Amino acid sequence: MGVRPKTETLRRSIPLGLACLSLAVLAGCFEEDATTPTPSPPKVVVAQAKTETIPLYLSLTGRTEAPNTVSVRARVDGHVETRPFQEGADVQKGDTLFVLDQRPYLAELNRTTGARDSSQASLDLANREEARFAKLASDGTVAPEQLDQRTTDVAEAQGDLVSNQGAVDGAQVNFEYTTVSAPIDGRVGRVYQDVGNVVLANETVLVDLVQMDPLYVYVSPSEAQFLSLQAYLDANPDLKVSATLVDGSAHPHSGKLDFLAPGVDAGTGTIAVRAVFPNPDKTMRPGQYAKVAIELTEQTGQITVPAEAVNQDQAGFYVFSVDKDNKASLARVTVGRVHDGKRVIETGLKEGDTVVIQGQQKVRSGATVSVHEAGSLSGPTQADE
Repeated sequence: MGVRPKTETLRRSIPLGLACLSLAVLAGCFEEDATTPTPSPPKVVVAQAKTETIPLYLSLTGRTEAPNTVSVRARVDGHVETRPFQEGADVQKGDTLFVLDQRPYLAELNRTTGARDSSQASLDLANREEARFAKLASDGTVAPEQLDQRTTDVAEAQGDLVSNQGAVDGAQVNFEYTTVSAPIDGRVGRVYQDVGNVVLANETVLVDLVQMDPLYVYVSPSEAQFLSLQAYLDANPDLKVSATLVDGSAHPHSGKLDFLAPGVDAGTGTIAVRAVFPNPDKTMRPGQYAKVAIELTEQTGQITVPAEAVNQDQAGFYVFSVDKDNKASLARVTVGRVHDGKRVIETGLKEGDTVVIQGQQKVRSGATVSVHEAGSLSGPTQADE
């Protein structure tokens, strides 16, 4: 055999070297893959479904209204002398709002009082004369006709006294009307006639006065809602009523229903219902919108979960439930109302089922999760890490 050229030996050795190098690289890759850590399961916060007693509410939107709004008018003509209150102040019944010029009415009161006193003096004299002539007539000293005249004088004096006393009473009333007092407890609004203005009796509005406590809220349930409400009212006339304002703040005092309209509004198909609320702190004002919740009854055996456990997609509502092996699965549910941060689950869960309430965005059905009870993580976002 002849000796192979060196170049041929070199050609054969190069592919062999490349193959060995490739095997070494692949071995290194497998070795690196073998050391890559397995991703940890996502952290989630869970809670258990519970059986609770949940109130059943009829929720309606209404508007607040004052029980009384009074346009305060002067009852005599006059010139406004004083106004001892501030606009927007709360006043009590009987508090002075305005004082008109009292001088002409005081003068009239004094005049009529003097006339009455004169009539009283005339009556006293007529009575004494009648008594004197009655004695003389009994002795035959005077004729009976003279006694009759004295009796007539007494009757006339009595009539004058009654008339003049009526004039005094009228003057006294007009004098008192110069002081304009609050007819109800309430809050005064804008002043229309201030010091210096001349006002006319029973025409000029001085100020509006609005009763603030209690306050009404009118709602308009549909005919079907009203029939349901009426059935619960028949069983319990003292249904508890609560109100929430548009900013979400709850009125601190419970109300009660005090008026149901006798008929249906033909234009809207609704029936007016009124609730009355104590309002000592004036937290509600007339004309505001309010959400009224009428507690009809309490329903027992309701399955509930924290409201944040419930998600929704195009197919409907669902939750992620977690089994004893910490494996998550998507569960379709039928939901009811939300009460106190909890959602009623009508179908799809039972008491004791574990559901995810935080970290749902990283959960996949069938995947294992790292389970934590509510409050066990230090921060609200760590369940998503």
